[in-house]
Amino acid sequence: MQAYLFDGRFWAEEGKYYYAGIHQLPLIHGLLFERNGHIELLTNMVVALSVLAPLKYAPLTTTYLSFFLQCWPILLLIKQRENLGLTKLGLCALMIIVVGLPEASEVWANAINLHFHFALLAAIIAVLPVNEKHRAWYTVPLLAMAGMSGIPANFMVPVFCWLAMRDKNKVRWLQLATLCTTSVIQFVILYTNDFSAGHRDLLTSPVVYWQAIVSHQVISPMLEYPAAKWCTTLLREALQWDSRAIAFSILCSAPPLLLIWHAIFFKNVQQKVIVFSASTLAVMSIFTSVGDRFLSIAPVAGGRYFYAANVLVALYILSAFRYSNSYFLKAFWIWLLGASIMHTQHNFSGPDWFEAYNQAVDYNEKNIPIWPGGDWVVPNYYADTPRLPFLDYYQP
Repeated sequence: MQAYLFDGRFWAEEGKYYYAGIHQLPLIHGLLFERNGHIELLTNMVVALSVLAPLKYAPLTTTYLSFFLQCWPILLLIKQRENLGLTKLGLCALMIIVVGLPEASEVWANAINLHFHFALLAAIIAVLPVNEKHRAWYTVPLLAMAGMSGIPANFMVPVFCWLAMRDKNKVRWLQLATLCTTSVIQFVILYTNDFSAGHRDLLTSPVVYWQAIVSHQVISPMLEYPAAKWCTTLLREALQWDSRAIAFSILCSAPPLLLIWHAIFFKNVQQKVIVFSASTLAVMSIFTSVGDRFLSIAPVAGGRYFYAANVLVALYILSAFRYSNSYFLKAFWIWLLGASIMHTQHNFSGPDWFEAYNQAVDYNEKNIPIWPGGDWVVPNYYADTPRLPFLDYYQP
């Protein structure tokens, strides 16, 4: 955050659509602002509060309110460290991974990605034990917030359904009822908007889904960008039946398959819940993501959809050490931690907000450039793939 610590920033749709739309509405209507056919209540709340401040300081409001809300899953991880099976060293390592994942610089400290953090919050609640000693009634309002933060947290309904039937606990049933209610609300809003949630290619081949998962959950977190770019390009070539690429794809598929296999035969139920939650969020997030699934097989594009699932995988690995001495888990953890430390220096660049704002005022400019910077483009992997400039503007 050092690049925008004192200025704040608008991030992409946060300024281009949310602020531009909500600042024209009464406060109560701003809270119900719809984008892509559904409501992201927490995003609306943060942006609506920023509208109450002068435009010059609005990005500071969105940046720090978002950061405050995104810390809630982290605070829950810290508070419930022992119930999650984490040692103090494991918790420290998890904190490094949380900020060192490649997609972290995109999802942290902005309002438009709050729903991914609250999907993580919902998954952590699922992992926490519910019994006579740990009733966890406070999790119910948290799940209500998560479900209304957007679509992703509602993907956890099958997990909570399984837990409610297994635990036969009042709190579990109440948790399930809460997420079912928010799911129905979000579905009704989507239905009344004719499911106008952007272009979603739902019928893509399952192989493309798996390649996207391998790209963002194996290759991207473990390698630096140049190497990750080369590897994901090779993954794409496997879809063209290139034998070399197919062999490489099978090799890269081993870690998640081994992780699932490890969880199936693990006696600890909590570990099964982590993998069940991570798998559900990964598959459903890519299933409902906007755009061509093929473009998700990349070290950058679409990474935010896997943020919650990747944090859960890291939680699984670090908590599993209490129950297993697997060399596979140890090697994976050491490599992931090292890669995360290297990734912490990464940052999408953009203009200094105060400078851009003052220039717009001085020269009476119509637009104010926001983050990411206009010189950043999606890498052109193939000649027939268009270069997509990430140049967004807030239009006052």
